[in-house]
Amino acid sequence: LLVCPSLVYADALTDLQSLKDTINDAAKTIGSPDNPGRGWGLLPPKGVPGTADLVQNITNSVLKIKFNLDSERLSWLNGTNPIVNGTIPTITTSAAPSRLPTSTLLFPTGPSSAPMIPPSAPNGLPPNLPPTANLTGVSLDNPYLDYITAIPTLSGALIDLGRAWHREMNTPVRQAVQGLQLSINAFSTSLLESDLIHSNATIRTIRASTSLENAKLAWSRLLNFPG
Repeated sequence: LLVCPSLVYADALTDLQSLKDTINDAAKTIGSPDNPGRGWGLLPPKGVPGTADLVQNITNSVLKIKFNLDSERLSWLNGTNPIVNGTIPTITTSAAPSRLPTSTLLFPTGPSSAPMIPPSAPNGLPPNLPPTANLTGVSLDNPYLDYITAIPTLSGALIDLGRAWHREMNTPVRQAVQGLQLSINAFSTSLLESDLIHSNATIRTIRASTSLENAKLAWSRLLNFPG
């Protein structure tokens, strides 16, 4: 039995686990035989979240996590001490690079040009520019795979409900599914650019996106007709 070292990040891991739970809860609600949105009818049920609301809630969660990654990457990864087999790895940071010489800039620098960078900023760079980070060896593949593999189950529940008689209008649900599809792809791109996930995670993301594309087709007809 081979035991591979694994990284555990409090904020990143908690966010991804919470996202997976949100997806599973939505899939369970949508796919339930007792879903009040099932059956023929002209009006959606009152007092319960609709399918579009459940999907939109997932999208909001994905975008929130993406924002944390893009704006507070080191804090997101280092919410508490990451541990590898009892050893705390160090994520190093380096200072922002100095301003490029004028000769290397790709835009005009004459008097008529609007200043691209505030002259008072240190090193000629905006003061809120985050430091660069060396994240070599850091991986979120496993928790990411746990989250992304929950998407096809959600898609299956959406397809099942969309192809049956349902009370909800198709367009809001289809638009919500499209928003989720775009958000998971954008989140995956951010993680790839940070080298936090790798090829296997990319393949699973493509499969998840394809399953959501099929879910959209199940909600593609006019009004609330089954797809």
